[in-house]
Amino acid sequence: MNALLTLLANREKAMVIWLAVAVICFLFNKGIRRSLRELLSILFSPQILEVMSWMLIWVAAPQRYDSSSDCDTAFGFIMPGLPA
Repeated sequence: MNALLTLLANREKAMVIWLAVAVICFLFNKGIRRSLRELLSILFSPQILEVMSWMLIWVAAPQRYDSSSDCDTAFGFIMPGLPA
């Protein structure tokens, strides 16, 4: 666990904490659990998947990819739109 925490920067640690808070809310609030199904259906809609596929192709392009920033690349791909 310590190795994972040393790998993550402060923004990733904060994101893990907020995700843990969200999971706790999902466990105890029935209304949030119900809306999670709608959120997931939107997330996996063809339009969103097409955009995410193009993002993956762009990030994985050999001339643009720098393996020294794997953590930043993964975070930027998973959480687009969040400030860096």
